[in-house]
Amino acid sequence: MDPLARFEPDQLEELLMRGASGVYIHEASARLLLRHGYWLPRPEFVPFVALYGDPVDAIGIRWKEAVEALDAGRLAGPPEAESVLRIGASICTFYKMCLREEIENLTQDSVEMVAEAVMYAASFLSSRAEARI
Repeated sequence: MDPLARFEPDQLEELLMRGASGVYIHEASARLLLRHGYWLPRPEFVPFVALYGDPVDAIGIRWKEAVEALDAGRLAGPPEAESVLRIGASICTFYKMCLREEIENLTQDSVEMVAEAVMYAASFLSSRAEARI
């Protein structure tokens, strides 16, 4: 069973923010994953989710382990979702990736989410990105 299925979206966001402990780079990455929506509901992503407390009062992401599994082929998703995971990990850890390669996999919506995550990580907490074509 998916351990996150019992949480409403607002509650899940609150628990992820608690798990990020007020560190903007961690909050930005967690928000990116939450907003994109692919990884958190996936059963194969469960090993990379840490639940803290009983009852649960915070949730964390095991970023390093998740991208190691992704890079080793033990975790897979559509190219866009993989890129979002790599970018999220690079924001809050020392995971190295080529941003140019990852951007090529993103839709306009995901580019906006990534841009907002980067701005949030840099303490621009209310900034919004809007792609103009």
